[in-house]
Amino acid sequence: MRGQLLWLFTLGLASSLWAQAPAQVSGWVQVRPDLACGGQPSEAALRALAAAGYRTIIDNRLPGELRPFDEAQLVASLGLRYVSIPVGRPESITPELVRAFARAIEESPKPIYMHCASGNRSAQLYYGYLRLKGHSPEQAKAEARRAGLRDTTALPYVERAVQYWLRQPKRGGTP
Repeated sequence: MRGQLLWLFTLGLASSLWAQAPAQVSGWVQVRPDLACGGQPSEAALRALAAAGYRTIIDNRLPGELRPFDEAQLVASLGLRYVSIPVGRPESITPELVRAFARAIEESPKPIYMHCASGNRSAQLYYGYLRLKGHSPEQAKAEARRAGLRDTTALPYVERAVQYWLRQPKRGGTP
């Protein structure tokens, strides 16, 4: 009975997070109850994410991309974890980049909002995360599309990075 109550509580919490899509977030996609993807959030959107209970922001924009405010500073002032994993051109996607993204998803306090300018680069890395977790290329691509993947140009580079890790001796957990 106690286990069932805990399961119901967890389900209720997850469904309440699922339903909270801050209107201020551009391109918002709820990927799973503890993970959302989209475009560059405004200051108001980051405040709304914090109010909705989000605990981590993963930023996949390059440092040189224009922002009207200091995102890292604002995120920290809201008490959230800020993780910067910049993604540029497709050929810049390395095994280390895919591993850093996968670890950020696995190890960061949840729920997580991941973003770039539009959500596409974040969805590309999400494809890599899913492949590392055992999804087939087709399954991972379908889920990444649901997360906001529109341009698949980078997927061969992501797949090459994933294959590097899949060839390594298993040590348990995320590479």
